[in-house]
Amino acid sequence: MAPLLRGTSGAARPALFVAAAELSYLAGYMAADALRTGLAQRYYIQAGRLADEARAR
Repeated sequence: MAPLLRGTSGAARPALFVAAAELSYLAGYMAADALRTGLAQRYYIQAGRLADEARAR
């Protein structure tokens, strides 16, 4: 997701990153529910990075 969002600009940029972070968090939750803890951790880390990017600008 992040490479696709890097080219975005304008007022919608933070909202797009927040939406991507929420999707990544949901994927992590689903992976954790399926007992795939390593995969869940990667999704959670990515969700945090996307959320940080949303606040960065």
